[in-house]
Amino acid sequence: MSRRCVELIAGLALLSLVGCAGAPRAPESVADPAAAPFARAVELMRAERHAEAAALLGPLAEAHPELPGVHVNLGIARDRLGDEDAAAQAWQNALAAEPSHAAALNLLAVHHREQGRFAESLALYQRLIAAHPEHADGHLNLGILCDLYLHDPACALNHYRRYQALAGSEDEQVSFWIADLERRVPEGNR
Repeated sequence: MSRRCVELIAGLALLSLVGCAGAPRAPESVADPAAAPFARAVELMRAERHAEAAALLGPLAEAHPELPGVHVNLGIARDRLGDEDAAAQAWQNALAAEPSHAAALNLLAVHHREQGRFAESLALYQRLIAAHPEHADGHLNLGILCDLYLHDPACALNHYRRYQALAGSEDEQVSFWIADLERRVPEGNR
């Protein structure tokens, strides 16, 4: 598979994650057997037809284990269908293909947090932020983990502030959390 096609597929995966309202770009290489079914699966996911998307993405992931975007989207589809274990496995497969894949790290970290596996979640968020320091959602989610589950208000404050700086617009809820933490965290511990 050409490097350009891999980049296109990864780009489509990211578009589907951020909820882009427009249709996915048409694959540039129609000869590539993975591009058309992947683009169709992304369209199905946007239409919230997750079972159909998973039916396309499952065989595609088996045929192309080297494409992390396919695994990430398969995980999202399976998660929306309520199959959390299969979703986590898909995200782990994405990380096997690309260990620093931002979406896979973030989604798997959220999954682990929801499962009460806080140390694993923390390790994944730390990997995410080390590889992608400008990943706003990584900072937000790490802040939530630190605040609510690890009871580390200084860590939470740091990551909530970083999220606000990266997000581009102020999130009122996060601003409230920051104000609350600023009252609780001594000045020297921030």
